[in-house]
Amino acid sequence: MAARQKQTLIIPIRDEWSNLPGLLQSLEQNDPSEVLFVDDGSIDGGPEFILDEIKRRKLANWRVLKSEGVGKKAAVSLGVTLASNEIILVTDADCQLPKGWAERMTAQFQNPLVKMVCGPVLSCDSKGLLGRFELGEWCSILMVTNYGFSESRPIMCSAANMGYRKSVFQEVGGYEGNENYLSGDDEFLLKKITEKYGAEAICWKPEKEFLVRTNPVPSLGALLNQRARWASKWGVGKTWGEKLPPMIWAVFSAILLVSFPLLFSKSEYSRYFFVIWIFKGLADCYYLGRVLNHYLPYLPKATLLIASAFHPVYTLLIVWKVLFTTLYWKGRRIISHVKDEKQHV
Repeated sequence: MAARQKQTLIIPIRDEWSNLPGLLQSLEQNDPSEVLFVDDGSIDGGPEFILDEIKRRKLANWRVLKSEGVGKKAAVSLGVTLASNEIILVTDADCQLPKGWAERMTAQFQNPLVKMVCGPVLSCDSKGLLGRFELGEWCSILMVTNYGFSESRPIMCSAANMGYRKSVFQEVGGYEGNENYLSGDDEFLLKKITEKYGAEAICWKPEKEFLVRTNPVPSLGALLNQRARWASKWGVGKTWGEKLPPMIWAVFSAILLVSFPLLFSKSEYSRYFFVIWIFKGLADCYYLGRVLNHYLPYLPKATLLIASAFHPVYTLLIVWKVLFTTLYWKGRRIISHVKDEKQHV
């Protein structure tokens, strides 16, 4: 029997104390060869909590590192540098990993042509209106991700569920060239590896057994801030073919909202309001429903109607926040140059 291939799991943490118990519980179901928690300036006692757990459980293969840089990219880069194994897996501290995830992800690298492995992410179930909306939006993200990989044009992935070879990370220069952007550690690295090795070097695993769940955000404001932070890298290193779809969707969202006066119009044009919105609702339920049925068949499609109804307003709010407001994440201002960020740490 072949020896089990070893891997290093890197988990950046910044003020994630409340999420750590769930994460550690899911790690027990995976038993990675090495786990590196990289502290990105936490002030909530999270790193100390992990150290206590390491001592209590006598986990010699778990370590807590202190990043001297700023942001998630610096934290991940430190983890890769100090990793003992060639196979690197990465997830976020607010996630729960399915049983056997680490072994299944690592197994994909038995093919020497595979340089990177990406998997799906969905938010955890929530009965609240906001939680269901967020789940519907995650379905839309997965739909776009699936489409890109099916066309051999990977355009996005999630750093909450990915893996790559340490040597490949070093060969492409890691995050060199985009380290000034505090967001986009997943997308920038995906693009670099795809450009060097081709789309065939990226392994997309959409099966349910690879699904990682992330905790839902606590408020609408937090959700908008998070998505605006993601969207802030929209124009960085992209072709016009990659920039246009989000622009078109923003314009379409504006058209949907502008259609509301038609509802109160006494003219024959009022019926177009119903045509537009019914078409949108049916399209969302069909396409997003396929994603939901694949991963969470027990959830009703009414979940998607909530996302469909509010998504145009939500989209334009994100556009407004990106263009006209200053974005913050856990006390850090999202700006272009990391060297200026140090004064905000």
